Amino acid sequence: SKDNVYEAFRSREVKGELANSFLEGLEECEYARFAPNGSESPMRNTYEKAMKTIITLERELRDQ
Repeated sequence: SKDNVYEAFRSREVKGELANSFLEGLEECEYARFAPNGSESPMRNTYEKAMKTIITLERELRDQ
């Protein structure tokens, strides 16, 4: 659940901004899953944001 993800991030001292970005990405994916609009542009934006967030998260966790 999102609460479990947030707690895991908090326990690893992930910055709140990064945790929120990750959770927002999850929400965007859930919305697209249940209310697809058929447009590739929002999906591309979500993908790009997710990639940046995951890369930043990996770097932060690796440097701990």
